[in-house]
Amino acid sequence: MAKVSSYIDDLCCHFLCTRQSLGVKASDSNSIFVGNIVVIRSDIDSNGDIEDDASILNRPYRVNFSNIKSIKIANEHPKFILIVEKMTVFEDLLSQRFHRQFPCVVKTGGGEPSLDCRMFVRMVWETLQVPVFALVDCNPAGFEIYKTIAVSILWWPGAK
Repeated sequence: MAKVSSYIDDLCCHFLCTRQSLGVKASDSNSIFVGNIVVIRSDIDSNGDIEDDASILNRPYRVNFSNIKSIKIANEHPKFILIVEKMTVFEDLLSQRFHRQFPCVVKTGGGEPSLDCRMFVRMVWETLQVPVFALVDCNPAGFEIYKTIAVSILWWPGAK
């Protein structure tokens, strides 16, 4: 199943579409982050925009990429983006308030990053123009995750 999901994500990247447009629902287990950014999303009910300041939350912010219109800096400019493979490591960093000690955006990929995760990281990277680091296991699967993130940021169809 993981290989099929990976192939679907690759097709979506190549054809510049989302899983939703193909009728495929991705898991949301890797759709959370913490950090000093404001997520501006469209509100279907009011036909307006809602600004969610993730920097003031005492919990991780759950991302629904299909609703995000843009991202802006909250209060202190993040110095880097950290993608974390394991949810347990993400929770440990959160409990230690890592993102407060070192102004950054910490995002979990929940293992192999979904298309939504990769698109979100790309959007944050384009907005902040800061380095992206990955904290992954030192094994072939960890290297594959690192490679997936790097390719998503450096090579993206239609990227500037």
